[in-house]
Amino acid sequence: MDVNIINSSRAFRNISKVNYYNINDSLLFKKHKIDSLIFSQSNFYYSSKPKLYLNIYSKLEKKLKKIKDSISATSDVKIE
Repeated sequence: MDVNIINSSRAFRNISKVNYYNINDSLLFKKHKIDSLIFSQSNFYYSSKPKLYLNIYSKLEKKLKKIKDSISATSDVKIE
């Protein structure tokens, strides 16, 4: 998930420059206590096992849906 956020932020162009934080790989590595070599090895491993990768994303999607539903249930804001 974190990798997707970082990759998305690279393509994001904030015109207003308000509340925008540049997210980079070093933050990801620090958060997960890894370095670029470990990340590359892990990425290679999971990329070579697409069914396993898909299973991880499916679980993540379920977790995100629970979070989204709980936020929607406790507020007037509808999240799409």
